[in-house]
Amino acid sequence: MRIAFCGAQGTGKSTLVPLLSEQLGLPVLNKTTQEIMDEFGFKSQNDILKDPAGAGVEFQRAMIKSRHDFFLEKNKSGIIDYITDRTPLDSWAYYLVHNSYYASDDISDELNKIVKDSSKYFDYVVTLRPGLFEIQNNGVRNTKVYYQKTIHTIIQGNAIDLGYRLIEVPSSVLSIEDRVDWIVDHVKTMEEIKLNFANSKGI
Repeated sequence: MRIAFCGAQGTGKSTLVPLLSEQLGLPVLNKTTQEIMDEFGFKSQNDILKDPAGAGVEFQRAMIKSRHDFFLEKNKSGIIDYITDRTPLDSWAYYLVHNSYYASDDISDELNKIVKDSSKYFDYVVTLRPGLFEIQNNGVRNTKVYYQKTIHTIIQGNAIDLGYRLIEVPSSVLSIEDRVDWIVDHVKTMEEIKLNFANSKGI
């Protein structure tokens, strides 16, 4: 069972992951944005946005590649049960918004293929709708609501073509406890369906 959260900043992904990890008995695996930001000497998202045509393109390129390679290596080593709060699809959305205008088609084609290939490392991809809560400013993320909604829309618009089947938590499910319960119930139901199908086919 490989579960990923995908979506805009400040929607609660990092809050839910450790709780679901405990509920489902899954280890948390992450290739964080901060790790790559440190390599580039960036302190916040504003630093990335200062040079979208140069350092910005290279940052998102490194982000997408490193996340793909991180989960590639985990799967190669036999780790096939985990939960994470980021996917290459997230980085692809930010790249499309900020950097794709400046990058060559060759770079965009390369990154598109990497993001699409990455989808095979996630069985369930959960997304959370932005704008339901006040976004906490941690000094790194952008906290503008309409910006988050734009990122969310771009993720949704690209998900199917890139092989990501998103599970969106209903906006009516608001409390942390209810969100955890909803996701656990959904995943367990899907696992039962898969098991019953496999049994019916004699797999």
